[in-house]
Amino acid sequence: MLNRNFPSRPQGLTLLELMIMLAIVGVLIFIALPTLSQNEEEATISFAKQQLQYLHNLEQQYFAINNKYVPFSVLAEDEQVRSNFDLRFKSDVSIVEGIKFTGPLEEQKNFYVIFAELPDGTKYKVDQTGEIRPDDS
Repeated sequence: MLNRNFPSRPQGLTLLELMIMLAIVGVLIFIALPTLSQNEEEATISFAKQQLQYLHNLEQQYFAINNKYVPFSVLAEDEQVRSNFDLRFKSDVSIVEGIKFTGPLEEQKNFYVIFAELPDGTKYKVDQTGEIRPDDS
């Protein structure tokens, strides 16, 4: 067996190897961030629309029984609707998951509009027809 005295390499990474790894990780993060940001925005919009549909269904349920549309605070107190009611909406203007929901502020006989304002200022609305659409006003 030959016994050669080779200089042993210290354990660990060289500075050059470390810089190359950091550059690769940086490029991957640069590529991934826009996609993650877009997915978060789409999730927020989807959540807002889902909650608008939920609030619309509650208003329709109350209307079928009482023949009028009412503020969220009235829905929260109604015995017939309470079992399905999410208490995060017990105020007439509620902020849920960073989204501001504004419902009818007074009793209405024929119509209502519920708004959802996203953190970026974008607004969506639903009315008694059940159609959820962007608010252009």
